Amino acid sequence: MSHAQLYTDLQSSESSGQAVPRPSPPDDLPPSIRKFGTIPCDICFPHKDGSLDRLLNVGRSEWDALNSKGVPRDFVQFVVTNDDIRTQLLCLDKGSVILKAAVRKRKTNTRLEGGGAATVVGAAAGCEAHIDVKQAAKLALPNGASSYDFRATGRMYRYAKKNSRKLLKFAEELGYEIGNEGLLVVTGVTKASAWSITVTDNSAGGGTVSLELNAAQLGGVGVLHAWDKENSSSLTYSGPPPGEDSWENQTIFVRGFRIVPSPLGPLGAPKVLALGTK
Repeated sequence: MSHAQLYTDLQSSESSGQAVPRPSPPDDLPPSIRKFGTIPCDICFPHKDGSLDRLLNVGRSEWDALNSKGVPRDFVQFVVTNDDIRTQLLCLDKGSVILKAAVRKRKTNTRLEGGGAATVVGAAAGCEAHIDVKQAAKLALPNGASSYDFRATGRMYRYAKKNSRKLLKFAEELGYEIGNEGLLVVTGVTKASAWSITVTDNSAGGGTVSLELNAAQLGGVGVLHAWDKENSSSLTYSGPPPGEDSWENQTIFVRGFRIVPSPLGPLGAPKVLALGTK
């Protein structure tokens, strides 16, 4: 299993949505587009590395800059207003850390959930955990994060269902090869201006991974974490790219639906499934 898939599997939840292992928008987009990140009403193609390509935003007109790739033939705009979007600023506090792990043993003064799996959620002050793990995924948010969700998801579902064939055909016309994951219909996002991700995999055994989470404030932002590992596969990376730290355009969670092609091909009706549904 790739680090991206492991991170998504561990960090995703019903409440937060699907975790995005590559939160930054594509580098080849102009700054005027990159500053948005992923937003509600986006139709996205999910790459295997976890990054998302916006094909179009159905809540914007065909002339909008977010629809620079064009729109499907006979495009019908999805009507959405500012009142339709529910905003929760700093739904995750500054200095928040979310650690999901398959645990061998643990000692912590923070909240843990589950039996063989653990969730550690805490802000920078006083968050300590000493955990021996098989697999772990950590998300650190020095500036916190905010969420933006379309309220009437049922209306978005009906739109996606009605236009599913049209949207899949449009993606294919753009040159995308639609696999089993299909297309992503975004109804909600959680976004940050800065993040750090660490993924550790010791599922094959033979070694140990001991995670010592001892968070401390660094000039009001940032957090310290020690990951002691032996014979394990570990990956750490962070964002955003230089010069974009003032933009809240880093998408760490998405919520919505998937448009999945029918196994019967063009003769069958595509399925519209909630994220997390196979």
